Amino acid sequence: MTLIEKEILSNGDFHYYHGIDFDLVKNHPTDGSAGFLIFLIESFIKEIKEYERNNKLKSLLNGEHFQPFDTKQMSHDFVCIYQYEGVGFSTMLNIVQTQIRQQYRTYR
Repeated sequence: MTLIEKEILSNGDFHYYHGIDFDLVKNHPTDGSAGFLIFLIESFIKEIKEYERNNKLKSLLNGEHFQPFDTKQMSHDFVCIYQYEGVGFSTMLNIVQTQIRQQYRTYR
């Protein structure tokens, strides 16, 4: 996961990421105090498989019980996930940023 850009807009901070960290999503404050997280990923299915594979390895190494991915953990008003498969990363980033900037005034 790579931070692409951080914008300060009229409705808070917007953090754009290439890739996703599901632990960051789970731990992100639900009150909006840490701003909005915008994730651009190639494929949601690929990301879930990678997350579960990594968690299986961690559970084996640490002797912990493996917890499969739960979509209820993704229910968050300040997190957006966009899949760019078939559209292209740059195109999707441009579309998302244009829509957000039209909605909120930029204070860079």
